[in-house]
This record gives sequence, structure tokens and C-alpha cells, in this order.
Amino acid sequence: MNLGRRGGQDRGSAESAQSAAATPFSTKLSGVQILDCFIYNGEMIAALRLQYLYDHVDEIIVVESRMTFSGLKKPQLFIERDAELFRPYLPKLKFLVIDEYPEPDQAWLDSKAQNTWMTDLSVWFRETYQRNFAEGYIKGKYAGQKYVVLACDVDEIPKREVVEELRSFRYEHAHIALYFELEFSYYNFNWTAQYQWYHAFAVSDVGLAKKSLDDYRLENSRYHLRHDAGWHLSYYMSIADLARKIESFSHKELNLPEFKGAEHIAECIKTGKDLFNRGEQFDMLPAGPQLTASRPEGWQDFSERLARLQEL
Repeated sequence: MNLGRRGGQDRGSAESAQSAAATPFSTKLSGVQILDCFIYNGEMIAALRLQYLYDHVDEIIVVESRMTFSGLKKPQLFIERDAELFRPYLPKLKFLVIDEYPEPDQAWLDSKAQNTWMTDLSVWFRETYQRNFAEGYIKGKYAGQKYVVLACDVDEIPKREVVEELRSFRYEHAHIALYFELEFSYYNFNWTAQYQWYHAFAVSDVGLAKKSLDDYRLENSRYHLRHDAGWHLSYYMSIADLARKIESFSHKELNLPEFKGAEHIAECIKTGKDLFNRGEQFDMLPAGPQLTASRPEGWQDFSERLARLQEL
């Protein structure tokens, strides 16, 4: 895979997106392009996302930094390590790489000071910067065009029919960011949470001109929703990768030895218990047949591979 440099920040295999196949929805409002944008840190769930959504989006924008949110330098970019994973999808892929983070300015620090849950602002600045990094590329390439950005983490997967709606009657709904109500699940398809997830969203070109992607994500409004919009498949990874994730994500207060031990992680995967011992409301429930019937196409093969990696 060619990951050649471009100005130290922008590297890509394809400079232009290919149009998705025509659908009954896409013919109703011509010219709306769907851009799937997510940050990447080696999560294997990307395989399911790419397979499931590829034919329904026009471009896939993958953002990765050489440094984790927590400030650890990566020995190698995961987009390079996982070149074979991405190879079948190269015609629609654009890779954006952050070589170095700037320092946060005082105005940004002051704006976040009231967020007491941000225990280390330097960490949260890196996450904010990475979430917003694709905006310049998108606004430059698609200036004057109609588009909708799927602003999701890699493990927040909208349903195909939701994506197709955004090409037609839901395009204008996304002018103020349309949030996705997602079924929430930890570890694997055996489990489901006791509550839904509301942070992923879609935003149009009109909406992106008003606020940043990270600003919209922090708002996570439950008053402008597409209900039953997809799945948040969190921690769907091997035991080793789950420990690595804890060491690299923004919640540094959770980066503790008792949460990263292989035995503890394995027990949580087997029992559905919350990884961070936050109480019963965060424990998973067994996923029944109704939930199993609504999984994304291709989930069985992915689930079998995941089970082998989790040694279940």
C-alpha cells in the first residue's frame, strides 16, 4: 500500500472518491456524497465496518496519529501494519496522518476548564485535534458540493439504510447534526448494554460550516435523533489489544494495573462484567435472539475470528 507523504500530514492512496452504486434513495436527491470519516488505532472492528459500509459511501477518510491520545509514540502506524486489511477498499480510501500535535492554546484550555471529567487536558486536546483533523481536507475537496460526514468512531457503525436516507430526505436533517441511537455492546456479540449510545452522528456541509466535528460530538443531543440507527461495538478486540487500548485512550484515570491484567480482561469478556468496576448498571446483559437477528451483515465470520483471538 502506497502511503507516500504529502506535506507531512496528508497521505493517501486515492485522491478522488468513487461514486457509490445507485440506490432508490440516491436518485431522489442528486449530488449528495457520503463521507465515512473515522480515527484509527489498530481496531480490528474496522474489518467489519469496511465490509459492511463500503458500497454505501463515496469516500472513506481514515485519520491516524503517530502518537496515542495518552502521548505514547507508536513504533509503527497501524494503517501500515494493517495494509492487507485496507487493500480491498483502496479505491475509496484516503489516509490522513498526523506526524506531530501542536500545543493547545490558552483559549482552548480555558474553554475546557469547566469539564472536570477531562482529567488531563493535554490528552483531550490530542483527541480533539485528531477528531477535527479531516475537516480541512473535506472542506477543501468538497467545497461547494453537498455532502454528509459520518462522524463516528470506527466501532460506531450506522445501518446501511440510515446511510442511504442521508442521500435523500435526511440530508437537510443533518444541517444541525443528526445523532445516531446505537445499540451498545462490549467485548463481542454475546452481550448488550442496558442503555443506548448517542455520540455518533452525521453532519452535512451546511452543519460542518457552523461547528467542528468534536464540538458536535460533545453535544450528543438526544433531541435530534435517528432511532435504531446501528451498533456501537466497543472493545471488540483481543485481550492484548484491549490492554493496549486502555494504555492509549484519553481516560488516563482508568489506566491502572487492575484493569489491564489478562485474567481480569478475560473474566470480563466471559461474564459481561464492566471492565472498570463502575457498578451493575455498566455490566452487560446476554444478547437475545431478537438482537442477534438485527446484526450487521457479515457479523458471523467476524465473530468467529474474534472468538479465536479472545480464546473463548
